[in-house]
Amino acid sequence: QSTELIPLTGTPAGGTFTGPGVVPNGTGWVFIPALAPIGYNDVVYRYRTSPSACYGYDTARVLILEADAIILFENNRTRFCHNDKPFQVSATNLAGATGTFAISGNAGLTDHGNNTATIYPAQLNPNTYTLTYTYLDAGTPLSVEEEFSIGSSLVAAYEWATECFQAGQSIDFVNTSQSPYGQFTDTSFCWELASATETVTYHTQHIQHLFPAPENITVKLAVNNSYGCTDTLIRAFPLRPTISLADTAYFEDFETQPIPWQNGNNAAITTNSWELGNPSVHGNPPQGFDGAYSGTNCWFTHITGNTAPQEQSWITSPCFDFTGTQKPMLKAWIWRWFNDARDGVNLQYTADSGKHWLPLGTLNDGINWYNAYYGNPGAQSVGWTAAKDGGWIEVRHALDECRNHARVQFRLVYSATGTAMYNDGIAFDDLAIMERTRNTLIEHFTNASSLPCAEADSLLDAFTLLNEYNAINLQYHTSQPGSDPFYADNEVVPTARQFYYGLSDVPMGMLNGGIHNRFDYLEGSKPFNPGAIITESLHDSKFAMKVQTNLANNQLDTEVEIRALQELPLAELSVRIVVVERIIAGISTENGDTLFRNVVKTMLPGTAGTSVFKPWNNNETMQINQSWNLHHVYNADELRVIAFIQDESTREIYQAAIDSISGFSTGAEKGTIPGNNDRSFSIFPNPAQHELHIALSKEVDSPVILEIIDNTGKMVLLKTVTPHSPVIKLDISNYPQGLYILRLKTDRHVIGSAKVVFSK
Repeated sequence: QSTELIPLTGTPAGGTFTGPGVVPNGTGWVFIPALAPIGYNDVVYRYRTSPSACYGYDTARVLILEADAIILFENNRTRFCHNDKPFQVSATNLAGATGTFAISGNAGLTDHGNNTATIYPAQLNPNTYTLTYTYLDAGTPLSVEEEFSIGSSLVAAYEWATECFQAGQSIDFVNTSQSPYGQFTDTSFCWELASATETVTYHTQHIQHLFPAPENITVKLAVNNSYGCTDTLIRAFPLRPTISLADTAYFEDFETQPIPWQNGNNAAITTNSWELGNPSVHGNPPQGFDGAYSGTNCWFTHITGNTAPQEQSWITSPCFDFTGTQKPMLKAWIWRWFNDARDGVNLQYTADSGKHWLPLGTLNDGINWYNAYYGNPGAQSVGWTAAKDGGWIEVRHALDECRNHARVQFRLVYSATGTAMYNDGIAFDDLAIMERTRNTLIEHFTNASSLPCAEADSLLDAFTLLNEYNAINLQYHTSQPGSDPFYADNEVVPTARQFYYGLSDVPMGMLNGGIHNRFDYLEGSKPFNPGAIITESLHDSKFAMKVQTNLANNQLDTEVEIRALQELPLAELSVRIVVVERIIAGISTENGDTLFRNVVKTMLPGTAGTSVFKPWNNNETMQINQSWNLHHVYNADELRVIAFIQDESTREIYQAAIDSISGFSTGAEKGTIPGNNDRSFSIFPNPAQHELHIALSKEVDSPVILEIIDNTGKMVLLKTVTPHSPVIKLDISNYPQGLYILRLKTDRHVIGSAKVVFSK
C-alpha cells in the first residue's frame, strides 16, 4: 500500500481506466496502491477503435497488501457464528514464500501447507481469536496477524399455528429464529412451502398461507443475519383434515395409510418402532401380536431383538371438531405385550395445536383403561404396561374434556427406558369416536338433619354439575335419622325405594340400580367413585329413551318414548317416571345446608312404575304417558322429569333420560341465580391459565362468598370478597389443571354457579 505511481498502459491505445487507486496523470493513467483498499481490487480498461464501434473491456486484478504479507478471509468476513460452516483463509507475501497459520487457543484450525487454512467455528467457543501467519523472507521469520470473532449460533426456528386443515382458513407460520450475534434485516428470511405439485416462497419474517387441501408439506426456512451467518430448518408439516363429529361417528381400520395418521418421535431420541402393517408378517410371533384385529393392517410397535431400545415415539391422529357433541367417547382394540413396567403406552390429546399434550384419563377410569405407572422414578407416566394379552381387548374412555373444542388431536405414545426385556410393546386397530348411548342414574338417599348427608350431597352435586352428560341423579329425602322437610312433602316414594333396595342407612347412593356399585360416600367401605359412574356410561345401552314434558294450569303432562337398540328376550322390566325439583334454595335445615338439588317430588304412576313384560325387536318403540297435579312445589320452573327402565330380576337400570339438561359452552361461562333466567355473572377467559375474571351483571351491596369445588367434590377455595368494581379478579395460578365449579353467594342468597377449566 505504497504511494508509488505505477503507469498503466492499454492496448489498443486511447482507452480509459477505472478502479480504486486509478487516477489520470497528464496524458496517461497511473495506479497508486495507497488509494486502494487492502485486498483484491479490479482495474478495468475500456476502449473502442472508433466512435461508432462497440466498447471492449479488459480487467486486471491487483492484490493490495498493508505490509509485506496479508491474511485474507472469505468474502472479507471477520465475524462468524458458532454454527457456521468451516471457512477458508489464505495469505500472500511479497517474498513468494510458503508460510504457516496459527490460532490463539490452538484449536479449530487446519493448516493445508500451501498458504491456506480451514477454520472450524463449531470447534471454537464464542470469543475473539487472533490468527497469525508466519513466513521467511531471506531467512528472516516475519509474521502478520488478523483478529476474527466467533459468536453464539444463529438458529432457524418456527412454529405453525395448527396442523388442522379447514377450508378457506389460512394457517400462520411464526418465525421464532434467534440471532444472538448479529441482527436480522429485511432480507434475512426465505420460506419455501413445497407440496407434491408446487413450491411457494415468501421473504417476510412471519407468513400466512391458504392451503387448498390437506396434504404433506415440506416447510423450509433459511435465515441469515448482518454478519453473514446462515442457518436452515426443514420440517415435514402434515396438514391433516379436520373431521366434524357433530351428528356423526368416526371410524378408522387402518387398511390404507391415510395422510391424517402419522408417526413421529422425540428429536433427542431418534428410535421409532411404530409400523403400519400386518404384525404376523413383520412382527415377532408367536411371542407377540398375531395379525390385525380386522382386515390386514394395524399400527404396532415393531421391536426387534430381546431388548426394547430407549424410545419415545408416537402415532398422531387427524384433527377432530368436537363442537356440537354431547357425550363423546373413544373406543379401540389393543393388544399389549409388556413384560414389566420399563416401557408403556398412553393416549394423549391436545386442544391447542400441540402446545400441550395431556394424558387422556388416569388409572382404571374407563373400560380396560390404564393399569399402572411406568418409566424411571421421577419421570413416570400413567398408561398401559406390565401386561400380556392373549389377544385383542377393547378399550373405551369418555372424551368429555374435548367437548366444544374445534381442533383436537390424539396421539398414542410409546416410551421405553432401554432396559425392557422380551417386550413387543403394543398394537392398536379399529379406532372409533362416537356418542355414548347410555346415561347413568344415581339414586341418592339423604336426610337434611344429617351432617354426613350434607357432605355427601355436596360431593354428588359437584360431580353431577361437572358431568351432566354422564350422570343423572335422583335425591330421595328419607325419614331418618331426623326431621327433613322434603320427606314431609313426599313420604311414600323414598320409603318405597329404600325398601326396594333393602337400605336403612344414609347417605347411600345406588349406581344404575346398585348392580355394579353402591356408595356410602364417607365413612364406610364403599366411597363415592366418580370413575365408576363415567365407566358405566361407556357401555352400550339396550334402550334409548326420550322424555317430553308440558306444564300448564298446575298440571304436568309427560310422554316417555322407549326404543330397543337390540333384540331382547322376554323379561320383566319396569319404567318409572320421576318428577324432581332441580334446585330448592333458601330452606334452612338442621344440617345447615340451604341448597338442595334434584329433590324427588313424586313417582308416576306409582313407586312400582309401569310394568313391561315382553320380548323386544330391534328399533321397536313404546310410549308411556302420565300426568301429575303439582303439590309441595317451591318453584315450578325448576321441575324436571326423569324416566328410567329397570330389570326387576337383577335390579339393573338399563337406561335413564331427563327432559331438560343444561349445556356447557366455552368462552364466557354464564352463572345464574337458581329459579331466575337472567344472567347474573360471567367468567372469562374460559379456559383460564393465571387469572380468572368474574363479571357481575348487577351491583352487589354485600360481601360475595367465592367457592371453588374440584372434580372430586372437594372445596379447594372458600373466600369472601367485597367487590369495588363489577369485575372480581381471582388468582388461579396455583391450582392444578382441571375442571372446577365456581359458586358465588351472599349471606342472603345464592348468586349462581358455573363451570370453568383451569389450564397450564
